[in-house]
Amino acid sequence: MTLVTFQIPEDSQQLATWLEQQLVGCDLRELVIELKAILGPSVGTESLADICGPRLPDILSRGLNAVPVELSRRLLKSPQALFDLQELIFIEGEAYWESVSRSAEHEQVIEQGFQQLQPQTSATLVSQVAGNEKSQTPDSQQTQIKPSGSQGRRGFVWATLSAAVVAACLFLAVSLWQPAAGGPTWGFDRPGVLTAQMTPREYLDTLATAASDWFKKRPVDQPALEKRLTEFRHGCDTLIAAEHRQLKEQDRDWLRERCTVWAGKIDGHLADLKSGKKNLEQVQSDADATINALMKALKSRVV
Repeated sequence: MTLVTFQIPEDSQQLATWLEQQLVGCDLRELVIELKAILGPSVGTESLADICGPRLPDILSRGLNAVPVELSRRLLKSPQALFDLQELIFIEGEAYWESVSRSAEHEQVIEQGFQQLQPQTSATLVSQVAGNEKSQTPDSQQTQIKPSGSQGRRGFVWATLSAAVVAACLFLAVSLWQPAAGGPTWGFDRPGVLTAQMTPREYLDTLATAASDWFKKRPVDQPALEKRLTEFRHGCDTLIAAEHRQLKEQDRDWLRERCTVWAGKIDGHLADLKSGKKNLEQVQSDADATINALMKALKSRVV
């Protein structure tokens, strides 16, 4: 999996368009986690109102390209505000946001979600829209459901479909959490590791023990080491997507942020190996150091 932050355009003219696509896509959560991990203690705490101020209505009606690019940069420096902006777009965003293009992968995810949700979502949408078109008689006791605000029916449908899109993204995350048939069954992908009922301390210790599976098999050539790194990297994705119900919210956020950093380091080791920048022994040593640091962080986390 390529880190979302690696895709941030260097060209200022492309930044706003790219960020709009993240706001209507399924990768915003990953982007926020990665940005927090990269920025660390310097992560901004500006609210959406602080950043956008009187420009917010322009963003909701005409997108980020309608305001100075500096606002997009400030949003990336205070990534938590991106969640608030996404929520506002889903609820109050005007027709512009319906036209923002999504990647082919996101369109496929949305289609999968709609197929899973079609019975419930379609019935709800049809019944609500049909209810809006009923005319009330003076003696009617039925309360008519109407979309509020200036958006009218278009806004109502957009908000309803946006909820389905969010559900589709959640559906994908859950499906990715389940190990694929024939995939790795060691490390964080070992069956039962992420679902066992235990205390937070026991859970983190269990994750550290799962990571130690790395040392149980020592590859003897480049293809074997590449395969081993790729499988461990898959486990990082599994860990990021998991719910971690054994932990408190702040510890879940910490774990996902650290997982993103560790995954990035494994990607770096794979790149060094494939490019020949480092030899087998050097990459093996670097990977050992990364996983030892990972295990130490899990064991020393105070919960």
